Amino acid sequence: MYSTLSLLIYIACFLYYNLSAKSRWSDKSKAARYLEQRPKLSKAIFAGIILVCSAILIYVDGLASGIFAMIVYLMCMLSLIVIVFPFRYLRAAHILALYVVSLGFEYLIF
Repeated sequence: MYSTLSLLIYIACFLYYNLSAKSRWSDKSKAARYLEQRPKLSKAIFAGIILVCSAILIYVDGLASGIFAMIVYLMCMLSLIVIVFPFRYLRAAHILALYVVSLGFEYLIF
């Protein structure tokens, strides 16, 4: 569950990063271009994902620790995108592989 929440928060933060005027890259996908041209839709999707993830974390972990965990997730994912994405270190395949590995560990350990 936490792996899926992390992935969803990463996707939401990437949508928000995509709206930035400084985030221009040449090989942008059609979906990213579509969402860049519709900032209200991107912000609505971002807010929806963040609210759903926050509600799940608050339900599972409790009020205080759920809010704190959400703040930590947001700081981590936004920092990861701002620091790593401009260098193109992480592609979609890398993110998917990290998700599958972390999901596997999550189910094996918990």
